[in-house]
Amino acid sequence: MEFVMDYVPIRILGLNHLLYVAILGCFALLLLMNPKSVRANRRRITPTVLVINLLQQCLLYGYFIYFDSFTVAESLPLHLSRITSILAIIFLITKKRQLFSVIAYFSLFAWLSFLVPTDIQPITHPLGVSFLTNHVITLLLPFYMIIAYQIELKTNDKYIAYAWLSLYVISIYYLNPILGGNYFYLVNKPILNNLSDPVYLVGVYIVSFLLFSIGEQIFKFASHYYIRKDVKL
Repeated sequence: MEFVMDYVPIRILGLNHLLYVAILGCFALLLLMNPKSVRANRRRITPTVLVINLLQQCLLYGYFIYFDSFTVAESLPLHLSRITSILAIIFLITKKRQLFSVIAYFSLFAWLSFLVPTDIQPITHPLGVSFLTNHVITLLLPFYMIIAYQIELKTNDKYIAYAWLSLYVISIYYLNPILGGNYFYLVNKPILNNLSDPVYLVGVYIVSFLLFSIGEQIFKFASHYYIRKDVKL
């Protein structure tokens, strides 16, 4: 049990990190280079992604429970990536467009945690497998839905997602002291740890809006390329 519990966190651009990036790259190429095949087989791909996502949730929380490591400080589905993963499950079942826009913008933070991993387990660890599976699905799902279902973001979607993010950040800020947690890394800050909380929160809001603005342009480009150049359904 100790063997499974113990791990050495992966290093940025270390072997495990590069392996994670390579696996994501392979799935991204399969998706982006075969839009017509993806669209034609969406009735099989979508439930497959849904099942894999559900299994990832079982692996994550099953690990916490089996190894008696479930704590409200670390194990609740309050990290943004976990919330996005749960929203993705609901979206894959319901196909609600409103969820798509929130997932698309929230997924941008997953790029940060994937490219600059903090205290992440290697691929030989159950939580490392969970991390990789979660991020591959979360990062590629917006592009999959654009390609497979021809969904486009609307102009006001960014502001709606930003409003939900703002509510999440302020809620987590007050929940962290109660739970003893570090959700959204607002307690043990990954950078600029010497800043006061108000200043740091203002910075989070500014950077988040910039990130959403960049993501908006990326999603618009993807929509233009895969929807307007291909035959619509």
